Amino acid sequence: MTVTLHNLLGRTVTIRRAGDHGWTIRQRHSGHYEHNQAATWVSIVNTGKPRTITVRLVWAECAAMEYRRWGYLRVGRRHQVLTGAVGTTATTYTFTAPHGECGFGRCPWYDNTDADRFLRRAGGDVELIGHTLEGRPIRSLVMRPRARRNVVVLAREHATETAGSFAVEKVVKHLLAHRRAQPGFAFHIIPIANPDGVANGTKHPQDAPIEVSDLHYAGMTTDDPTCRAVREYLLALRPAGIINYHGYLWPMPQLIYYDRRDGLAMHERLLNDDPNDAPSWYFKRQVRERHTMPGYCHQKFGSVVALYELPWANRTITQVRRLGLDMFLAAMHATRLAP
Repeated sequence: MTVTLHNLLGRTVTIRRAGDHGWTIRQRHSGHYEHNQAATWVSIVNTGKPRTITVRLVWAECAAMEYRRWGYLRVGRRHQVLTGAVGTTATTYTFTAPHGECGFGRCPWYDNTDADRFLRRAGGDVELIGHTLEGRPIRSLVMRPRARRNVVVLAREHATETAGSFAVEKVVKHLLAHRRAQPGFAFHIIPIANPDGVANGTKHPQDAPIEVSDLHYAGMTTDDPTCRAVREYLLALRPAGIINYHGYLWPMPQLIYYDRRDGLAMHERLLNDDPNDAPSWYFKRQVRERHTMPGYCHQKFGSVVALYELPWANRTITQVRRLGLDMFLAAMHATRLAP
């Protein structure tokens, strides 16, 4: 057999041959539903001619299977969207594995090496926020550090939700190209807030109840080193704005906000008349939250908060980056209007 598959993310899946040209990839079940939003990214090595293969991805949790039809194949630097056949617990993909090595998974993967490369090339000041439980550094790119008001742009609290890291790169590119835009603001940009989760292919930084391990829901209460480092960074900045990218499963982009005025300002920028550029949106005004870092900052400092769900759901990297930039600009519009 000229084709082999290799898991690239720790213990996230098992891989088994299924016939002459097929494989079954089974995600590891981690107990609680919240932990089962596992990453999947494998290397496919083909030493022969291009060959059509079948991969059956068995999900660790099976809610909303109708949204689990898409996968991604990376050949070189290009990603191709795959559409699979959805069953009760698995999605089956059939595609051509080219000669050489390619990557396959449920969404394009972005790892700590990608973030390090991005930070080296971005050209700003890089701050060390702190270290994770496993000793990995957490870093922030700081642009215009002498400005009066701070804005935090943060991705990968939930490490399996990769779209935010791609969006962050687009935001930085925009700020570099428009150096006079957004005057008066310093930007603190965190492409990966949860490096342990990225390295291990898990949603949270450690295998523990969400009350301990979830950077969002337990952000102000847990003593997990990753959560504590990000929390102390935010509290020291007293941010005027927080833009927080998520994006696991649902195909519709979402905006969650705390203040009605802020939400209306962001609505204005996110909705337009072009159906190709403005997909359907879900908007939600969140109740008061002191246990989350954004909720606490909103109440304590008056921070404008935009919690975004930025889903892959058949989108290309270019489309995700563009939508992520639109989200950033909408949040900045609201932040400029805030007192």
